[in-house]
Amino acid sequence: MDFAAASRRALKTRGRFFLVHLPERLPEILAVCSGHGLAPKRLRLVHGHAQARAKVLLLEAVKAGGPGLAVEPPLLLYSGPERGAALTPEALAFCPFLQCNRASTKE
Repeated sequence: MDFAAASRRALKTRGRFFLVHLPERLPEILAVCSGHGLAPKRLRLVHGHAQARAKVLLLEAVKAGGPGLAVEPPLLLYSGPERGAALTPEALAFCPFLQCNRASTKE
């Protein structure tokens, strides 16, 4: 994955790198980051609702960072699986722009 090599060159020591990717690639992402001197620090999985599998992963890594990965609670976007379910307060706090997108799709 070229992103890790490019990030290593672009970042200063202790510089932060953020990645949004597919969860099924997590083992490879962690290995590649570590192999390029990017220490994974925070990981959060994003789910459509509580019963859904994760669709997205959010990762923060630090160049030349020490060990220690914090796995944060999952981010749930909707209150339930039904069509038209409300956005969760947590999702809106994470990204207030979701409400604008949600409102435009209801019309």
